[in-house]
Amino acid sequence: MTRLVIFDCDGVLIDSEPIACAIMAEVFTASGFPLTATDIHAFIGQDGATTYAEVERRFGKKLPADIRERNRAVYRTRLATDAMPAINGVADLIDRLATPACVASNSSHEYLAMVLASAQLADKFPQRIFSSYDVPRPKPHPDLFEHAARSLGVTADGCIVIEDSVHGVNAGVAAGMRVIGFCGGGHCLDGHADKLIAAGAHIVCADMEDVARHLGTYGYLA
Repeated sequence: MTRLVIFDCDGVLIDSEPIACAIMAEVFTASGFPLTATDIHAFIGQDGATTYAEVERRFGKKLPADIRERNRAVYRTRLATDAMPAINGVADLIDRLATPACVASNSSHEYLAMVLASAQLADKFPQRIFSSYDVPRPKPHPDLFEHAARSLGVTADGCIVIEDSVHGVNAGVAAGMRVIGFCGGGHCLDGHADKLIAAGAHIVCADMEDVARHLGTYGYLA
């Protein structure tokens, strides 16, 4: 059976969620939508369009038309001086895989290219980076994972998804794939593992060493 490991990006490959929450809070507040990083934390795992729509509903007014570019501009400024941190041990894990691996994220291709390059992970996934902008519906719908698997010629039963969010776990389960919940990101608070299990994760891991053990058990490591 052909196999595939599907990685989410933020919170799985890169420890970006605390950074992303702080940047988004800064951009929203400067744009007249005062939100804190804690407020933004509730949106983790959603695609940008859903987050922006929820912010507009909360404040009862439209966001600036260039809100995405404002957010990207702050990212570019930060990444010019500070590299995006990769999750500890993830590069080594990818190198040890006996199967292909890909990225499937609700983020845009532009963002993914920027942060994966900053974390020195982009070359780990040649022609294997998939965005929710490629499909009709983002996570928690299964469309993105189904698209990634179909594009690489793998059936759902040959895929393992590694996800840190409830939305991502929901999507992997809906796609009929085995899902490893990951709680090693800086944004994972007490009780996060329980939420991933409740969403349908088959197992939850606290670090990439634990992920490697489970992938080895399933035959995905060299």
